[in-house]
Amino acid sequence: MKTQIIAPSFFLGANTSEGFYGLTGEWLRQQDDVRLFLIKGGPGTGKSTLMKAVCAKALQKDVPFERIFCSSDPSSLDGVLLPTLHAAVLDATPPHPCELKYPGVCGRLLDMGQCWDERVLRQHQDEILQLSRANSAAHTACQRFLRAAGRLHSENMQFALENTDLLRVIRLAKRMCARLLPEKETNGTVERRFLSACTPKGEVFFYDTLIDLCPHVIAVEDEDGAVSAAFMQTVLMEAADRGLSVIACPCILRPDATPEHILLPELQLAFVTSDRHHPAPDCAQKHIRSERFTDHEKMRAQKNRCSFCRRAQDELLSGAVEKLEQAKELHDRLEAHYIAAMDFGKAEKIKVELLEELFGFDE
Repeated sequence: MKTQIIAPSFFLGANTSEGFYGLTGEWLRQQDDVRLFLIKGGPGTGKSTLMKAVCAKALQKDVPFERIFCSSDPSSLDGVLLPTLHAAVLDATPPHPCELKYPGVCGRLLDMGQCWDERVLRQHQDEILQLSRANSAAHTACQRFLRAAGRLHSENMQFALENTDLLRVIRLAKRMCARLLPEKETNGTVERRFLSACTPKGEVFFYDTLIDLCPHVIAVEDEDGAVSAAFMQTVLMEAADRGLSVIACPCILRPDATPEHILLPELQLAFVTSDRHHPAPDCAQKHIRSERFTDHEKMRAQKNRCSFCRRAQDELLSGAVEKLEQAKELHDRLEAHYIAAMDFGKAEKIKVELLEELFGFDE
């Protein structure tokens, strides 16, 4: 029987309250000698199309792979990770630039810029510059909205923290870990991925990835993040201490803080934060309500303030999405110029050579 290939989807970069937050460099530092194929080139030069061809070939060859999507356009790819081949294909252009660690030894650069006719592009230089600057300004405005939303989220979280019995939360998390997480005689590993992101299509959450990797889901229902933060931090430490492989998923409103979700694929188990932006999937087996750990009277006394902060946060997130929609429209107009200047015969040759290098020659 043919093994079904699971191809999880994640983001390795996202617009956050701290600006654009990239995890590509962090992932590369953990990999060291992985074979890297870094794609350079402007918009519309076929970077995502090239990576989709890699995914199709991996599926055909029964090679496991991981899809890294672009938060500025969740229909486009930023990367393909091929762990069994010890290889990766990545978009290496801003805002996620990267370079080869061992040039000429572990992978190589794929220059899609050699496929365009610069004479055609220079005929539209003024418009290309104008569109590029407007696109950058829209992304900057998006990040301002997210920064403000993050401050409101932090205010509510701080108030909830002051009225939460954190010791009870930690004790519960430790009991669950003792029951559910085995001890392994290996060193634990932690890799970070965004499971969700603010995009031109609104917040995109990869529910299929969650269910495919971890069909057993435990959800912490928490709008303000105080209980879930303490719970997830405890699970993260316990899982790593037990030698497990952890995928820790940050929140776009506090990317440097405790992860919002923790995936343990080898156990097919996930702990997720459930809120109004990304509720737990219907298949979640257990729900932990944050209210059981909070001082109800004190929380009720500030109910109006907390509700105002949540409404304002939602409006700011909507504003961020609107700015990303504008950026996407500008990017599409930029792409049209580059597509018109492309020699796709040359791009096809690059694709064929890459597929042969990764997967070998077809019989």
